[in-house]
Amino acid sequence: MTLWDTTTDRSDDPFWVTGGCLILAQALKKELGRKASLVDVVEPDGPGFRPLYGGTPHHVLVRFGGYLWDARGRHTDAEVIDAWE
Repeated sequence: MTLWDTTTDRSDDPFWVTGGCLILAQALKKELGRKASLVDVVEPDGPGFRPLYGGTPHHVLVRFGGYLWDARGRHTDAEVIDAWE
């Protein structure tokens, strides 16, 4: 089971997961403070691609407390990578 279906247009998803993820992530980071950081899920831009570290952004989450957070809740790095690979 994946966190979301990346093969659909997600037309039935709420705003926060259809383009509003950056707004939500920035607000959450501001609220959580300095220990929080933004993380992009990206499209491969070439060899050696690592989904959480470079490329064309597709989704933004917040890293806090050892997890990644978005409108769908708390996720591990592996769950996010599995959902987007």
